[in-house]
Amino acid sequence: MRNKKPPFEITNAMIDHVAEIAELVGRLTSTNQLSTNPTLRRTNRIRTIHGSLAIEQNTLTLEQVTAVLNGKQVLAPPKDIAEVKNAYEIYERLDELDPYSVDDLMTAHGIMTRGLVDESGMFRTRPVGVVDQEGHVLHFGTLPQYVPDLVMELLDWVKSSDVHMLIRSCVFHYEFELIHPFADGNGRVARLWHTLLLSKWNPAFVWLPVESMIHARQPEYYAAINASNDAGESTVFIEFVLSAIKASLRDAINASDEMSDAPMDKATTRWKQIEKFLETHEFIMNADVRNHLCGVSAATANRILAGLVTKSKLVKYHISGHWNDPLLKHSNIMSSLFHKQVVLCESDSDCKMYSIIESHLKRKENKYSETLYIHCGGKHRMAKIIKALKMLNVDTKLIPDIDVLNDEKVFRDIVEAVGLEWSTISAKYKTIVSNLHSSKESIKRSDAAVIIEQILNSSQNALLSGKEIDAIRDALKTVSKWSALKEYGIPAIPRGDARTAFDSMNSMLREKRIFIVPVGELECFIKSVGGHGPDWVNTVLEKYPDLDDPVYAEIKEFVSSMGI
Repeated sequence: MRNKKPPFEITNAMIDHVAEIAELVGRLTSTNQLSTNPTLRRTNRIRTIHGSLAIEQNTLTLEQVTAVLNGKQVLAPPKDIAEVKNAYEIYERLDELDPYSVDDLMTAHGIMTRGLVDESGMFRTRPVGVVDQEGHVLHFGTLPQYVPDLVMELLDWVKSSDVHMLIRSCVFHYEFELIHPFADGNGRVARLWHTLLLSKWNPAFVWLPVESMIHARQPEYYAAINASNDAGESTVFIEFVLSAIKASLRDAINASDEMSDAPMDKATTRWKQIEKFLETHEFIMNADVRNHLCGVSAATANRILAGLVTKSKLVKYHISGHWNDPLLKHSNIMSSLFHKQVVLCESDSDCKMYSIIESHLKRKENKYSETLYIHCGGKHRMAKIIKALKMLNVDTKLIPDIDVLNDEKVFRDIVEAVGLEWSTISAKYKTIVSNLHSSKESIKRSDAAVIIEQILNSSQNALLSGKEIDAIRDALKTVSKWSALKEYGIPAIPRGDARTAFDSMNSMLREKRIFIVPVGELECFIKSVGGHGPDWVNTVLEKYPDLDDPVYAEIKEFVSSMGI
């Protein structure tokens, strides 16, 4: 059926976004910078191509994309170079395309995927599953026999609808991704066509790098798609993309101001603000310019600082002491600049499980995650990463296993890295470890009762397993308190002075955003599933696919308590 309205609701947030975008577009076009400044247009075009391709795992940096388009040799996979050249060609031909033509859509796909896929310029002939950047299945694309009609129906609706084009283009983007009409290149074509539709509303969008802003918020992009999939309509996705467009416009206005030939009053003002800041600070970071001084985007802050370095007003300082470490150099730590907060975990499996639980809780509230989870490769690296993130002014939280208490140096380094004086907790720490390091002794009846209850509650089976029987036997004889701590968490800390000292210390640590795993380690939240590491996480999700299952209650409570 033609012209059938795709499912979505127009919200107050959308209306506000549309009004602000219209105002920003007016401000941008009034300066006439995009139409008269070829340097700015080309810069934005390169950022557009880099952003769109980077979302699809293209490895070329912005500098490498620029070099390729300038005809220079670049050491990179031939496929990635071909993607850049193809994308540039079709973006340069944007004015020739009819946004409501299926034939032009096929032509665009053919150019964008030329030499890269077998079914270039044609609808797919096989079923596909749609995955995010981490390989998680978001949904399954439309069966191939229905694709042509659904694409035509979608384009007909976009052409005939009286909904504002800003909203219509977002609906197209989402529904196109949902249909997934091509074997490959769907995301690239969706973002290209989104830009094309916007350009028919206002030609300025031909040169605006909306794609780069989406790339900067990639986790939120996929989260918005996921949330819309769960809801069965595109409202959440529309709100997210409109906010990204708004941010992109603000960035473009700032860039336009900086490249204008008019007197640089704004630049002078910014320098005065930075100069005053440096009177009381040893150095200035991108985040300082972005959040506290100028109220600009990260990209604009980079340009401001780079310009001041060029003019010899500032000297660029490399934080080599932190970034020479291979873990830091080759991790996703720099991505923290584009997230509301960062959570440091000991391992990749911890990151995976905590992020899944958090995303589930957010979806319940019709929100999407703004948190980046980073694994440290062990608790001994946490302090170094904290120091690096502090220099970037990144809001950071930590989740160490409870056996962090077993290594005083590692624990002290972490405590001091977050800004907590060791002297404030050293006495409490000594009280705790002196009890845990004492010689093996018979466990108290009350402690045994707690441990046995945990063992019994970890399974719903009527009969005890051999493993459970062995665990109960261990609880009824002499045990190592440190071993019990890792396996049972806080209940393994002896009651009395040690428990009181821990509760007090733990409260102080949580105020500094250190959240010790109360059950010992991640795997102890769900003891009915044995094992450790990524396999454990996969096994848990396979055994308990419903995240509303009561088995997740304790880990949900822990994640919620962190205010993530």
